[in-house]
Amino acid sequence: MAFIKSISELPMWFDLKNYQPAKEEITATNVLSQIIVRKTLFNLITDEDFEYPYEIKASFKTFSLFEAIPDLDVHNVEIVMNQYCGKIPTALNKKNDSVNYAFSELCLDPLLKKPLVDNAVLKQHILAWHYCTQTVLDEYLQHALIEPIKDATIYEIGEKYAMLPNGINLYLQSEFFDYYKDELLDELNDEELEEYRQHEKINPFESITNKDYEGLHQFCTQSFNEYESEIYNEHPYSIKPLISVDLSCPDHLLKEQFEKWLTAQRIKTNKIIQEENLDSDFYIKNSGESILQKVHLYQILAYLDLKIWEHITGNKIKQSVYSHVLYPTGGYDGEKKKKTLKPLVMKLFNPKSKEIAELFALKNMEEFNI
Repeated sequence: MAFIKSISELPMWFDLKNYQPAKEEITATNVLSQIIVRKTLFNLITDEDFEYPYEIKASFKTFSLFEAIPDLDVHNVEIVMNQYCGKIPTALNKKNDSVNYAFSELCLDPLLKKPLVDNAVLKQHILAWHYCTQTVLDEYLQHALIEPIKDATIYEIGEKYAMLPNGINLYLQSEFFDYYKDELLDELNDEELEEYRQHEKINPFESITNKDYEGLHQFCTQSFNEYESEIYNEHPYSIKPLISVDLSCPDHLLKEQFEKWLTAQRIKTNKIIQEENLDSDFYIKNSGESILQKVHLYQILAYLDLKIWEHITGNKIKQSVYSHVLYPTGGYDGEKKKKTLKPLVMKLFNPKSKEIAELFALKNMEEFNI
């Protein structure tokens, strides 16, 4: 254990030049990978409740959401919390092997230009490391708040459907029941068909009168987005509007129509925000450039790797050394580090933060633009 008082005492592997990406490499996908890998290391080293797979049988899947975080097909796994690793023979040694393996690879390739995986090497501590990164990734994915453009899921449609009054539910079922009835019956086996016929004898749609029908039909012609806004007292940004896209139209027409729709939505939303004095923060600012630029401007990755090195070795780096090595041209003293660098690290390590939501939104945009 040593107290690092000068840059010359820093480890040989550390070179700030290795943390400078090319312009085309500054993407949300890359930044998320780089943050999640380091978050995994911190969890393994410092989080007593983090679960480590001390016994695992698995293989690599052919597709992964992030190239640097390969997905595993787990056949069998035995896990233990960090705080109890020492009570299981070999568990602590395996965990230390996983940490040393991952950190040594990170030192060689801090921007993760090459994936941390070798299909020919299926050693326990390596598989365990990838299992851990997948665990952390799953936590982030659970809280990925924004997907700018995507298909509406059945659950989301069901959620919207459940918001409607019972009478409207019955009306919609009656409207579409006969249309899809034949297709439904074709999918049923004999037992299911008999159960369906018994249930069909009680027809809830008969409770809708002709008089009711006209009013219900008129009700259903209105915009669901407007209906949702009227009945739910939520922040306008909390409401996720549904749009229908006709792909038979040419691209230029779709883009023009979407731009008009978006402009109209922004006008209505901004009016509500101003009238009710609501928070107007966007998840994505300046096309998301700010968060990507901050990660590299503040040298977040280099800072995290030095902190990981401190934890692994027990060494302690003087604050002035951090300032000089991370920001050799000046501009960031210990006070600025405390107010800017550390808070941003905490946000990037929090799967529920707006910064992570912004990065996932940008990742989706990157995939959409491919």
